[in-house]
Amino acid sequence: TSCGDITLELDPSIAPETVNSFVFLARQGYFDGSPMHRIDPTFIIQGGDPTGTGVGGPGYAPMDEFPPAGTTYDVGDLAMANSSGPDTAGSQFFIVLEENQLHLSGLQFTKFGRLAASEDTIAAIRSVPLGFNNFDQDPTRPLESVYIESVTITVA
Repeated sequence: TSCGDITLELDPSIAPETVNSFVFLARQGYFDGSPMHRIDPTFIIQGGDPTGTGVGGPGYAPMDEFPPAGTTYDVGDLAMANSSGPDTAGSQFFIVLEENQLHLSGLQFTKFGRLAASEDTIAAIRSVPLGFNNFDQDPTRPLESVYIESVTITVA
């Protein structure tokens, strides 16, 4: 990212279709240059929308692969954001920064990986000044550009 490297570990055993879609988009350069359009330092950082509006996507949505009911979203979890309900998670993803189950209570999102070894970058992103947007009560719109420079997929 423009704030440093973020390393994510994708887990195809829990969401094979979602991981496949994310890898496909990454290899096509879909995420390159796209903004992190939502930063809530007490909740999540969100990206994957090249328009930066929070409503953009690739024009398709993989089938939801929700975890079992009652699953919590823990610090470091990587999940797909839904734009408007079931089967609407195209390319937008979020990384959970703090346990804030109030925001996620009763909702389901496809988990597909975890954050790994990126503390300095996450701290830099969390410190960006924020303004208001159209979909949150608290300021979550970055007032300074935070964007994904590129995504590299490596197989372990």
